[in-house]
Amino acid sequence: MEQRKSTSSHAGSAAVLILAVILTGASFYSTGAPSRRTGAPGDFTCADSGCHAGNGLNSSTGSIAFVAPSEYAPSTPVNFVLQTQRPGAQAFGFSITARDAFNHAIGSWEIIPGSGTALSENGLDPTHVTHDQAARVFDEHQWNLRWIPPNMDAGVVTFYAATNTANGNGNQLGDFIFTTSHQLSFASGVDVEQFEIPQRIAIQSAFPNPAHESITLSLDSFLAETVSIEFFDMSGRLVKELQRSIRPGSNELMIETRDLSPGAHVYRVVAAGHTASGSILISR
Repeated sequence: MEQRKSTSSHAGSAAVLILAVILTGASFYSTGAPSRRTGAPGDFTCADSGCHAGNGLNSSTGSIAFVAPSEYAPSTPVNFVLQTQRPGAQAFGFSITARDAFNHAIGSWEIIPGSGTALSENGLDPTHVTHDQAARVFDEHQWNLRWIPPNMDAGVVTFYAATNTANGNGNQLGDFIFTTSHQLSFASGVDVEQFEIPQRIAIQSAFPNPAHESITLSLDSFLAETVSIEFFDMSGRLVKELQRSIRPGSNELMIETRDLSPGAHVYRVVAAGHTASGSILISR
């Protein structure tokens, strides 16, 4: 009798531990999906990696879709919408990446303030974008996204995206994952030679990263002008903005960061309608 009582106690403890792991995982992923959960070649999805188990991939009446152009031009921002829906869903999240024909990450992502999006892994992976907080809405949701192509013809680029249409019960069981992809071709008729000298700001590096009291932005510019430098936290809120004058060619700009809170931030340099962006981790 005493042995059976001990076994029952261990089983109960194990059940509590498993439930705690499930709830902890659900809480973590509500603030953004891990990298490589897009369904791209070589990637997982949250359905088969164990993040959100219980239903097969693309197995319900829901859907995910792009509202996007079919072509891109060098260094010209591509704005598009990612839509998802499932009747009865009460929370939504997503993950997306852009790959070239060799399945290499390509281009860069610019986080649109207030869009509910963020770079993956708390800003440490700039090749994937995800939700900054799970959208607590009913039946459907959409995200506005912006991708910056490289300054050359990179061939066909494929966006791979996955969405979680969750039931809102606080754990991973019973949710439905959907995947889709969308291809962009290089715009026909674009004269590639005109882009051999970039007509925009190009960030070469930001160091140190992680930063403490300051960072140095190393960037190239085609013109002498005044640039705006903006910092956003992972919720998309503008937390710092300043202007600096730069000259043609290479520039190094030292920027104090002691007034930024610890954690990941996205910075953006804006000049003459052109933008370049990256991410920085602030430590204390």
